[in-house]
Amino acid sequence: MNKKIMLSVLSAALVGAGLLTVNQVSAQEATINPHDSLIQRLGGKFGLNETKVKQVFKEVHEARHAEMSKHMEDRLSQAVNDRKLTEEQKQNILAKHEEMKANREQTMESFKKMTKAERRTAIKTKHQELRTWAEDNDIPMEYFIFRMKAMKGVHRGDFHMKIAD
Repeated sequence: MNKKIMLSVLSAALVGAGLLTVNQVSAQEATINPHDSLIQRLGGKFGLNETKVKQVFKEVHEARHAEMSKHMEDRLSQAVNDRKLTEEQKQNILAKHEEMKANREQTMESFKKMTKAERRTAIKTKHQELRTWAEDNDIPMEYFIFRMKAMKGVHRGDFHMKIAD
């Protein structure tokens, strides 16, 4: 099979896996990257170098996040144009999103050391902190866009997540 076709198949598999996989931590997976198993299987099945397969996963992951960020910024710009948000609110949302993104790895590491109940409590606390931040900045939660599987009301098509009560 030609390498372009293999990379296309690999990319499609990665995108599919990426859509199904959200940062989820369980006690059994605390020390394992959830993609490692898939990377090993794809490498073995198609005779591909695992380092190159990991690089493709990384590239697709980065492209997906860039796409999501662009979509978020476009959506916020439209809200400003529609006078549903101010430019200052938009900038506050973008800054908060970057702050959360910067802290994501540390947060996930801390989750690995927690029980399921402790993670649930920590997530609820983070939700409440975000709600309070949004209220303090007069920002409707519907315009604050972020991903976390533990939340309910996921609408992947428009990357909008409603905070569950």
